[in-house]
Amino acid sequence: MDIVFLGYGNLGNTLEEFFTSFGSVEVLPLRTTSLDFFKRYVRNIKSKKIIFDIMDPNKIDDHTNDDLLVKAKEFRNIIINSKFIKHYIYFSTASIYVPCKKLVFETSKTLSETNSKYLDLKKSTELFLGELNLPLTICRIPNIWGHLASKSFFADLIEAYKKRKFIKYRNGDETVISYININDLCILISVIIEKKLFGVINISTNSFNS
Repeated sequence: MDIVFLGYGNLGNTLEEFFTSFGSVEVLPLRTTSLDFFKRYVRNIKSKKIIFDIMDPNKIDDHTNDDLLVKAKEFRNIIINSKFIKHYIYFSTASIYVPCKKLVFETSKTLSETNSKYLDLKKSTELFLGELNLPLTICRIPNIWGHLASKSFFADLIEAYKKRKFIKYRNGDETVISYININDLCILISVIIEKKLFGVINISTNSFNS
């Protein structure tokens, strides 16, 4: 199993550690991999690769590097023309579904309009990749905990638990959120690869709370 990471981010370290035990893992960080190098890399691919597309940022705000968003699009436009893609796995988000207190399925309604540039990015990338002739899996993933992210709800929660501190309520805390541990995420992605599951797939352990 030959896996190529496009991007790395907060998930990369755990994903790399897990999937190294299955075979070869190459990491091409978006920030430090030049466009010219990537073009040469893709031209020189000679064997089937499993692509992990984790180039999107965790959020989009005033501190987001817009050049990296453009660069991610350019990387996708280059790699999709390769004849050596065995499986292309895009890490999307379950947050694109219309908020619901019932079970959400792949056929459940998604948001037609959002006030979030991050969700707009996920939706547009899903649409772009879905219209291509790719062996594609779009993984819609809930909130992830257990990885190295330092600025997240779960990071704050774990830190508060360790220090025996209370977390103040915030706006939206009554909203039901789904979540998954990073190790469970890795296991479920390995199942998707093993069983060659394509299309849109909700990655979930049915864990949710408010």
